[in-house]
Amino acid sequence: MRTGISRLLFVTAVCCLLAPFGHATTVRAMSLEELATQATHVIQGKAVESWTEWTPDRTMLYTYTRFDVSKSLKGTPGRQVVVRQMGGTDGRITQKVFGVRHFITGEQALLFLRPSSNRKGMVVVGLMQGNFRVAKSRSGEWIATNGVPGVTLFRNGSTNEFNGTVIKLAALEARVKQAVTK
Repeated sequence: MRTGISRLLFVTAVCCLLAPFGHATTVRAMSLEELATQATHVIQGKAVESWTEWTPDRTMLYTYTRFDVSKSLKGTPGRQVVVRQMGGTDGRITQKVFGVRHFITGEQALLFLRPSSNRKGMVVVGLMQGNFRVAKSRSGEWIATNGVPGVTLFRNGSTNEFNGTVIKLAALEARVKQAVTK
């Protein structure tokens, strides 16, 4: 009984301390070249399936998304990869992590990935910075963007809102290939 009360008091204290930060995520700004260098795999693919799982102690929810790989710019991932992201929904419970944009089945993405700490899937390098949605523009050109709301970047000792990068897919691929061959 005392352990349960102690745990509840600890969790309540942590929540109170973190409350001012509850609606934002701050990350260190990374260039495309840094993302490519830190990633073990850079792939383009289509999200085909998503599901959620709790950690064994049921304190954290993770969303897993399976991608069919259409192109690999770094690494040899195989035909499919599974990407693990913090947060998700399980029934009536939702855990939201600002800066994490969960994938929608059918969407195309270019992802900078590395193995997850528990070796269960891959994780996106640089949080949202390494997660580019890929779509055709109105003019028919393929564009990639990694913008998400509610994120602050830390750069040169100050913070700024992260609006994301919008880049032509061909230019993004060229920069990744150049960074990988250095």
